[in-house]
Amino acid sequence: MLDSKFVVAFNDAANDYVNQTPDGTVIWNYVESDLALDGWMEKLGDRFDSFFNDMADQFLRAQKD
Repeated sequence: MLDSKFVVAFNDAANDYVNQTPDGTVIWNYVESDLALDGWMEKLGDRFDSFFNDMADQFLRAQKD
């Protein structure tokens, strides 16, 4: 359940125009900051970096397809 909520929160942050440059490039530090402000670092603890990196990889792969 926590995993699916993180996926939604990640996608919302990554697709938010304020977290992107004018050409649509994601500013990953902004995405990470949004997730941190929403408490995801505390909720996931040591797993946060792994979850974040996996989601970023999936997001970038989906953009190429």
